[in-house]
Amino acid sequence: MIASTKGNSSTLMSTDTSNYAKAVLDSVSDEKLVVSRVYGSGGAKRHRSLCSAALVCQLPLSVVNAAIYRPVYGAKLLTNAEDVIWGQSEPNWLVNSSITPTDFDQLAVTNWRQRWLSRAEERVQDYLLCPSLTQFLINDTKTRGF
Repeated sequence: MIASTKGNSSTLMSTDTSNYAKAVLDSVSDEKLVVSRVYGSGGAKRHRSLCSAALVCQLPLSVVNAAIYRPVYGAKLLTNAEDVIWGQSEPNWLVNSSITPTDFDQLAVTNWRQRWLSRAEERVQDYLLCPSLTQFLINDTKTRGF
């Protein structure tokens, strides 16, 4: 893990919640609260809509801000990453380019699980919001051999 970031994602909000937020925002004329719906329909736009609707309803923003900490992982794939990025050099790969994409994927997953799965399981245990689902995911991972 390189670092940790804190996000305010709203991807776990239901479609009904998003529709209620849209209805609330459609009922106000304050331009500062308008969220564009012209381009895209991703999580950031949905989150801004929920925040604006919460403000209209005089709710605390903590209602829509999950403040979830997420780990940032990185993998070194080149011996000369800086030269490739800054000097446009040819990459010196650390991975075997002769294997198939499927085999590469399997190796990457296997290596990640060996290095990080136990830490990920510990982190999940710290946030046991849904124990039965958590146990299912951990057990399913082990029984499938991924």
